[in-house]
Amino acid sequence: MPKRDKHIEAYKKKDGKTYYRYKTYLGLDPLTGKRVFAGKAGFTSYNDAKVSYDKARAAGVTGSVSQKKTFGEVYKLWLEAHKLQVKPSTIATQSDIVKNHILPYFGTDDISKIKPIKYQQWVIDLAKSYAAYRLTISIFNQIYDYGVSLGACDKLNNPNLMASIPAVRREKRMDNYYSQEELAEFLEAADKISHKSYIYFRLLALTGLRRSEALALTWSDVTPETIAVTKTLTGVGVQTPKTRRSNRLVPIDDVMYNLLLDLKQPGVDVIFANKFGAYHNIAAPRYWLQKIYQSNPQLRKITIHGFRHTFASLMTGAGLADVQLIMGHSSADMTIGTYTHQTDSSVNRIREQVKKLETDL
Repeated sequence: MPKRDKHIEAYKKKDGKTYYRYKTYLGLDPLTGKRVFAGKAGFTSYNDAKVSYDKARAAGVTGSVSQKKTFGEVYKLWLEAHKLQVKPSTIATQSDIVKNHILPYFGTDDISKIKPIKYQQWVIDLAKSYAAYRLTISIFNQIYDYGVSLGACDKLNNPNLMASIPAVRREKRMDNYYSQEELAEFLEAADKISHKSYIYFRLLALTGLRRSEALALTWSDVTPETIAVTKTLTGVGVQTPKTRRSNRLVPIDDVMYNLLLDLKQPGVDVIFANKFGAYHNIAAPRYWLQKIYQSNPQLRKITIHGFRHTFASLMTGAGLADVQLIMGHSSADMTIGTYTHQTDSSVNRIREQVKKLETDL
């Protein structure tokens, strides 16, 4: 009589009859990393149980575990892997996009069965309501491709391949920067609302600092002649600047330095500090700007980034390379040696331009 498989056991039910069952370990689920077992009971003969057992063993994990995964489940796995590759600020931004614009539509859908017609309607609605719709679509594709690598969906079934993506709308608008006269008018109005916001926007317009770089400034970064840009404030805290060239020295004059001193608080290292002596929320400048515009409807509106553009437009007496260096543009086509050699002279030339502007502001 052939030897019976030890994984198949006989047992009795209340009716007194003998039945057969099995349970066996198959391996790890490639999507979750969890241990996978196959088992079944209720067979009336050993042979029937053995046939089922052999099929389960032959199929392995792939055949015995449902590979159905929702888009939301794949997103969670993608996010954990993505955290190892990008900065926390990027994770925070992309997570918000996914939670607000992707998961509400596809979070509970089987990722392998997202219908092209549903995806196309999502793309159309997204393009109408959200300026960063192309970035959102790109993130969707990153998550879907990660699902492909896990075996949860097929690359050829990506609904994006069958969708029509609207072109970026090029709307005509006013230039996003101020002339010298407009800047003077804005700063006069801002100072009547808040001395802190007046100093903040004046600093952006006369140094070319990014809003997050200005918010991150501490007193150790500042001398009467320069500001050392070494960090940037994000939604998750202070980080290193976005590019290597973002680490730079920015010139200031006596007027700007003395204005910054107006903000100095005993025992507080952060220059633009909140009432607790800590960093402001990264969104604070937007509220400062809104308040100024609401109280002064005669002012032409520009964005916060427009003050950085304002700096570039006002530096007409300086060379393009000088402006690129001071603003930390990654497009400055220079070697590190050239950068080091030109830094002092660039700072001095920009400082002279700022001094000329200060007399009219």
